[in-house]
Amino acid sequence: MLSVSKLEFGGGTGPVKGFFNVDILSTADLVFDLNTLSTNKLPIADQSVDEFYSSHCFEHLENLHGAINEVARVLKDGALAEIRVPHWASAMASCLGHLHTLSDHQVRHWYEFQNDWWATDRFLEPISFTYVPSLRYGRALYCFPKCSPLDIVTLVQDTCHEIRFLFRAGPRKHVDVNAIRCEVGG
Repeated sequence: MLSVSKLEFGGGTGPVKGFFNVDILSTADLVFDLNTLSTNKLPIADQSVDEFYSSHCFEHLENLHGAINEVARVLKDGALAEIRVPHWASAMASCLGHLHTLSDHQVRHWYEFQNDWWATDRFLEPISFTYVPSLRYGRALYCFPKCSPLDIVTLVQDTCHEIRFLFRAGPRKHVDVNAIRCEVGG
């Protein structure tokens, strides 16, 4: 088993410094097809990782369910996981190689129907969703002065570049999906 403190999925050729990069590319610390995670586990012990990060990788995965459950398996209780993906209404969401989008509504669904998503008694508890504005955000604020910043990035196409999901690993429990903190920032 590998000893990993900080884990990254899909760091490509420029992974975050200090993180152990798992990717299909030959430059990764561990070359591994993340789409096989429903049938193959990473060679990392259960509940042994302190932190997880992934930026613009999950939209490329065929098997999102397996990847999310594997992150929940390897993270220690209380460990944080940050997952960044293109906003579903951004031009980046439909780039070549992007197989699906991941919205705040989809993530809320993971907790409303836990048995559909979580393969074990462990999961990732949502802490916050941060919407990172695109260059068009300022123009939309000007055009829609009565709308809140959150309304702008969630309703006006291409005003949000990405969503940053922040989770805490631990045993499954009830989650009030209406209490998840949503903010505009970045």
